[in-house]
Amino acid sequence: MSTFSPAVSGPIVEAVQAGQSALSTALSEVFGVELAVAVGELQTVDDAHPGEWDKAGLAFHLTAAEGSVLWLLPTELKLLPNWCQSAETLENEKLLELAERLMKALPESLSIEQSKVDFFDRLSDELSQLAAVGERHAVELKITTSEQSGPFWLVWQVEATEEAVPSVETDPVTSAMRAAVDQNAPMEERIRYLPAYARSLLKVRIPVKVTLAASKVPVKRVL
Repeated sequence: MSTFSPAVSGPIVEAVQAGQSALSTALSEVFGVELAVAVGELQTVDDAHPGEWDKAGLAFHLTAAEGSVLWLLPTELKLLPNWCQSAETLENEKLLELAERLMKALPESLSIEQSKVDFFDRLSDELSQLAAVGERHAVELKITTSEQSGPFWLVWQVEATEEAVPSVETDPVTSAMRAAVDQNAPMEERIRYLPAYARSLLKVRIPVKVTLAASKVPVKRVL
């Protein structure tokens, strides 16, 4: 199963944050209650996923060529009417319309090809639809009504990223530092590669006080 490039995560978050007003309107119209949606920040979720994912709820599964995006709406919010929990009504026009509007909340560049809605006794069961490799990215949206508030999650999988570790042999900064401590290198070369703070110390003016001897002493005795 394919996964998204990590580069999609930023645009996904930006698109959802920009469209939070439209999301509020969509959810209000479908569930018949006035509510507001606040979009959180991007986060990485490991196997110890949020507890509400182990509870019942609706899952909107949106599929693109590169991967899948899940919208998870737990029933603990008590926002979902009873008809949402029946398999026979999952093709309800309101839910299909909501799936369409959730699709439009994402960047057009994802090119979502299809969507479906399912009710799960454990929302985490739907996570098996995501690739098993890589990193799981998520955004928590907070839904607030006049009586309660609760979470609404957007989840997707991206390819794992590895930070490049510079080689000790080829890293130019490391080579420069070695030149700086090479006792055979010219003084100008050694000074040039000293850290900036060390070079700045060489510019500090230090007063020097010299006391001349009162009596004559042979030079060889002084040295």
